[in-house]
Amino acid sequence: MTPRIAATCVLPTIDLRRDERLGSQIQVHCATYWSIRCEVIDILGSSDDVGLIVIRLPALGTKNASSPFHRRRIEDLEPSQISQQEFDLLLRLQMTGETGRGPFSRLTWLDDARSWLADVLHVAPNDLRLSQHHVGPCRALLNVATSSERQYWLKGVRGCESGLMHLLEQEATHYVPRFIAYHSQLSLYLTDHAGAPLSAKQAITDRDVWNVSRHFARLQRQTLGILPKLRELVPGLPSTGTVVRSLEEALPFANEGLAFSLIAASPVLSLPRLQELVFSLKQVFVRLAEIQPPEVLLHGDLHTGNILTQRRSVVFVDWEEARLGTLFENVEYLSLLKPNERSLEPVMSAYSSVWGARLSNGAIKEAIKLSRPLTIATRLLRLLQRRDEVSIHTSSLQGPSLRIMIRQLEHSLQAAIKDSASLGSALLVPEPITPVTRM
Repeated sequence: MTPRIAATCVLPTIDLRRDERLGSQIQVHCATYWSIRCEVIDILGSSDDVGLIVIRLPALGTKNASSPFHRRRIEDLEPSQISQQEFDLLLRLQMTGETGRGPFSRLTWLDDARSWLADVLHVAPNDLRLSQHHVGPCRALLNVATSSERQYWLKGVRGCESGLMHLLEQEATHYVPRFIAYHSQLSLYLTDHAGAPLSAKQAITDRDVWNVSRHFARLQRQTLGILPKLRELVPGLPSTGTVVRSLEEALPFANEGLAFSLIAASPVLSLPRLQELVFSLKQVFVRLAEIQPPEVLLHGDLHTGNILTQRRSVVFVDWEEARLGTLFENVEYLSLLKPNERSLEPVMSAYSSVWGARLSNGAIKEAIKLSRPLTIATRLLRLLQRRDEVSIHTSSLQGPSLRIMIRQLEHSLQAAIKDSASLGSALLVPEPITPVTRM
């Protein structure tokens, strides 16, 4: 690559299979071992956990500091050192400043972001410290700090998340960070730093699970009255019905692609088996509608890193996967907040305390059990829709993840049918999946 523009390297001490805070790992590594503050431009995909990390190096801070990277022109790289796809992407980056992979895979977007942040926060650009967490062509997350130690979060994402965050900040002030500014052309929005993630807590207790669940149930109740406004101002929000229909369309193609990617004698799901699972999923959805839990706003990715706590407040961030759906479809996420343990009772207790006047305890319990397959189906659809965007640290795990999640869907459907006494024989109970061998 051209000196002072970008460098490509492989950092073997970085765990490339981790999906969160990969950008921070790379930046800390460079700062710790080489005293260099780098900016991560892109992580070029590969079929395994190796590949090229494209970074930009600023001017070295001291004359004695040496660059740890052996920089060469793309044309000088040996064919064995880089794939043709990587070569084409890097050549385009060198010639045009972008890879074509997405808005956050171009050399100057961080400069543009820094300039905009300086105007919004009324500080000099050099007074800003940007620490990259999530890095990808179509989404980015940066921690922003000023010289006065004020901290913010900058999110870059395509879609309707910024509009949703702005609306929630007006209608559910206590449950989301303060929305500061939005840049439509750069697809960036800036929020306050609203506390420490729940994942930073040493031990998460049932009391913590109950408290978070109660706050989230209250948030859903508070936004119940603004659903018409949500649909009008954030028209891109999908519904549970949309998820089920989309999954029905996407699964056969994904299964076919999975079959071609597997080695001989690996299990492949037959199309009739997938159709049975989708049929059962539809029936569960119908039964859940009969219980009549209200349609509410769902988060879609409610893990401990997206739940911030500060004093007595609980704040929910990263609404990229938000949608509309039945009340209890986020319960599965909440029940898994404790590491290595499913803690359902505190969640049920919290939801009963908030929604008990509207639904009986029996209806709440049944609806929670019926909602789990819909939650898994949503995660499965998300995996299928992002298969073309997977980065270096997740691409090799896609096939196994797909098989695991399909089996989770099967088991959750069986449990929902078994535990729901009022279902009777209305649902088709799937038989265990029988592996078949690809010829």
